[in-house]
Amino acid sequence: NASTTMKVTAKFQNETDVTGPYSGETKTIEVKINAEQDDGNGGMDITPAAFTGTIYRYNTTLAHNGDSIVPVSGTKWCDIETSSGNQYDCFDTETECNSFLSDKNFTETDTCQQKTIITGGVGDYTTDASALNKTYYLKHDVVEDIITASYVCFVYNNAEHCMKGGDNGASFSTNTAIIQEYQTFYNLGNYIDAVGVKSGCRYNDSKAMCFKGTNNDIPFGSIESWNDGYICIGLSFGGCDCFIYGGDENSSICY
Repeated sequence: NASTTMKVTAKFQNETDVTGPYSGETKTIEVKINAEQDDGNGGMDITPAAFTGTIYRYNTTLAHNGDSIVPVSGTKWCDIETSSGNQYDCFDTETECNSFLSDKNFTETDTCQQKTIITGGVGDYTTDASALNKTYYLKHDVVEDIITASYVCFVYNNAEHCMKGGDNGASFSTNTAIIQEYQTFYNLGNYIDAVGVKSGCRYNDSKAMCFKGTNNDIPFGSIESWNDGYICIGLSFGGCDCFIYGGDENSSICY
């Protein structure tokens, strides 16, 4: 064990006006530090603080609610196609993996193998939506690096509007109201499908959607919300570029 003495100098500032002779001030501070010897190679391993807040992204990384925004390495049991060696769905346990193969009738063509894989991560993201330079994108609420909620956002009339998805339809009525406001702003009529060109809006118990048809004055080709938590938006009529998949999938992606 080695003993090291470290000298720390602290500076104090006195804001009192000096009007006469000044002899200065001297202060003393004692600091005790508990230190641990490293391997002699120097350097420190610093664990960054977990992030809590809101992030925005537009990329092709598929991310689920419950995923970490930071990629992590871990061991999983994965569905491996015997003939090609291609890797597909992965599971926490061998039992879950084998049940999946059985349910999908893959037991004769695929096997479950233990693999070290990278999970989590959302690709590039920002905490400033304007930095994306997009009029539509994905938004995530994050608590200690974990995605807790996902939204498809779109901008019109200089304002951001976000529809929450991947929540098994809990936000369907709220999302429907957002689409109705969009319909009113652009004076979109009732839904028409004329020779495959969809225009106007329609609503029922399972979905709410608007399409621009051939009207290029309307910024978004399609905006949809379904009662299972599915959300999508796109620039072309009838097509979608950013998704949140519904039901148990609750994943999000932009193409």
